[in-house]
Amino acid sequence: MAIPDYPNNPAVDDEFTVGLVTFIWDGEKWRRKPLPSLAPDASNIQYDNIGTALSSGNVQNAVTEVAAKAYEQVVATAVQYDNTASELTATNTQGAIDELDGGIEALASQTVRVFTSVQDMNTFSTTGLASGYVANAGGTEFVWSGTAWEPRGDVLANSWGLDVGNTPIQNTQALQAAIDYVQNLGGGKVLIEFDTSAYVFAQSESAEVFDDDGAALSPNDINAGCCIVLRENVKIESSQGRAKLQSESPRQSVIWVISPDGAGVKGFDISGGWDSITGAGHGILQISKTIGNDTNTGFRVEDNIIHDVASYAIGVQTGNVENLRVIDNITYNTGADGIDVKGRGSADGETFNIIISRNRIGKFGYRSNLSDQAGIDVRGLAIVKSNTVFNVEDVTPDGAARTGIRCRPAGTGRVFGSTMSKVIGNHVESNNIANFRAFAVNSNLIKVIGNTAKNAVFGFRVDRNSTDNIPNTQTTVALNSAEGCVVGYSSRPGVELCNFHGNVDRDCSEAYRLDGNDTLVTDVNSFNATTFVRFISSGNSVKGGKITGAVTTKVRDNEGGASNTVTDVDGIRVRQRSQSLAVDISTVGLKTVTVPHSLALPPTSPSQVIGSLRSTSTDVEASLVACTSVDANNATFYVKVSKVGTGDVRVVADISFYL
Repeated sequence: MAIPDYPNNPAVDDEFTVGLVTFIWDGEKWRRKPLPSLAPDASNIQYDNIGTALSSGNVQNAVTEVAAKAYEQVVATAVQYDNTASELTATNTQGAIDELDGGIEALASQTVRVFTSVQDMNTFSTTGLASGYVANAGGTEFVWSGTAWEPRGDVLANSWGLDVGNTPIQNTQALQAAIDYVQNLGGGKVLIEFDTSAYVFAQSESAEVFDDDGAALSPNDINAGCCIVLRENVKIESSQGRAKLQSESPRQSVIWVISPDGAGVKGFDISGGWDSITGAGHGILQISKTIGNDTNTGFRVEDNIIHDVASYAIGVQTGNVENLRVIDNITYNTGADGIDVKGRGSADGETFNIIISRNRIGKFGYRSNLSDQAGIDVRGLAIVKSNTVFNVEDVTPDGAARTGIRCRPAGTGRVFGSTMSKVIGNHVESNNIANFRAFAVNSNLIKVIGNTAKNAVFGFRVDRNSTDNIPNTQTTVALNSAEGCVVGYSSRPGVELCNFHGNVDRDCSEAYRLDGNDTLVTDVNSFNATTFVRFISSGNSVKGGKITGAVTTKVRDNEGGASNTVTDVDGIRVRQRSQSLAVDISTVGLKTVTVPHSLALPPTSPSQVIGSLRSTSTDVEASLVACTSVDANNATFYVKVSKVGTGDVRVVADISFYL
């Protein structure tokens, strides 16, 4: 084009035209004047449709059809522009289309092709499809790598056809397909979309064989199988609400987790549909891929509500479990334990670094013929912290014992178990169940600190390693509270060097029952206990503390022998074990009787000693009048015989020593 002959010395806004182009002077240079805008009403825009096979219409129709022609099924409705055509730079619509067409190719590489499901996407021809092409299949975004569809981030199980309106077997197939797909990619997260209705699952169709501590199990076992198999490095999580997962039959566990390295379950409402009678299914049950004690690392169970299952709500059964996290879950109406961590691995590869925290365990252990179930049962090195076990009802189906929180060995030969675990800041309360233990400890070196127990037969019970019948040593029970228990704190036979320190008890029948050896009770406070401490075994000591309230017997039946001691406790007295006395009952009158005692630090004044007498014969009447003296070995009393008797008659003394 020839160079225009520009006018000389133009004023601002002067114009001149060359052909169809008008120029305007802006004060510094000549600029091309924009074309006038088209009318705001674009409904009458026409365009040249020669060779394009486009139908008449407005600009949006034209763009959509050009995109569909040029790029097959690309969604062109994402093209945005001023529909009044005020932004167009050509006087006719065909010019506008030509200019938009230049940008559509770039747009096509970013536009998402929508499919109803992954199955629908997989029928789409990828021949010649460039890398980077994006598709949305039922809510999950994928990108074409050149050889395969790869997810852009987390996948949605609903993309495989999971739907609350589907049949249970369809849901099982869909969720399993999503899990297997992610596991084959090396792991990742499977999201399940929230719905107000439940996703109901049927029994798995898989015939794979897994291991439960030497027992072969298959998902499709009609009596002991599962619905969903969660594999290693795959996490399932509820999306945008708490999705409900329910087993069609209480015989089936809802989820099996197989050798769960990096696996996780988060944010669900999980129900086994248990009717309190039928089945033995679990909520979440971890087992191993093969016999041989897998090491399982990093399994997480978080923020779930698990209920109405015939066995465990959460069960971690086999292998050497490491870095397990069970946090912020709620369980209730379970036939067996609320949370059970067995970790039945090899003897030389123990279970450790377990955290069980901020869980709420409701009604548990209510399936018939199950002995001694627990709210939380741990057999590995764990921190059990800030959990609540509550709403334990009065009657169990078979009258079996129940325990709130228990730490114990993992099994025969696996003596490490929960050794060196910490049980901190938990609360356990029952509704006055007849055979309920709030806290039970059966492993060595455990710290039980800052917990509360209410309404139990035993508030805190330390026992021997019953699995291998070996002593439990050096457990510390400190700064806890026991209320309304038959026995607040107890060391059992086989317990050695247990330390009860700084604890509080209120309204317990017995504050302390010491049946272990060398148990030390220090600086404790007892309120309204019927018996403060009962010695059953030897070598135990009580030192420091205070007793207040209506206590009938401060120390009961010194059954353990001479080596038990009580010192520096405000308001305490020791009740000497009942014993026969040599009393002359052949004549009436005032007699002198010496009663031996076994106190390491006896009273220093006769006023600190009181007692009573009873006879095996109604013919004899005798009473203990007063203590006349007391020394390191004996207390001497006046005994008044009011009525004589003959034959083999025993006079028995009950003596209390105030310290």
